[in-house]
Amino acid sequence: MPLSLVLDIAGVDLTDDDLYLQQLSNGTEKGRYDSTIHLQSAIKRDAVLAFEVDDAPLTLETGYPLRLIDFGLYQYKCVKALRELVVTRRNELGYWEAYAGYDLDGTVQPKKYYAVDLQKKIWYAGTGEIDDGDL
Repeated sequence: MPLSLVLDIAGVDLTDDDLYLQQLSNGTEKGRYDSTIHLQSAIKRDAVLAFEVDDAPLTLETGYPLRLIDFGLYQYKCVKALRELVVTRRNELGYWEAYAGYDLDGTVQPKKYYAVDLQKKIWYAGTGEIDDGDL
């Protein structure tokens, strides 16, 4: 289900660029996981709230009962086993993010790829997979 639809139904101002979404997990014996993301950016990237995959409910391992998925973020920013979403104006690292030294933003960064043969090194400035026509 699109994150934007859920937040719109809840009455959240989706045009406010100063809003963040704090995600709180159900937790385990190790504690609860939390993370905060920029709301408008997640909506622009078409983030979703997933409760099933391939017509089957999520498992505990994949995030049951609900998981945020935003393919523009590293997955440490997408909390599994969601219990609560909080719209806030504060962007803070979650406890485990801070403990592990993760970046507050969490946006996937473009990478530079090098195609190497035995004779020369070619720099590829594009994104995604390298095709033969790119070399």
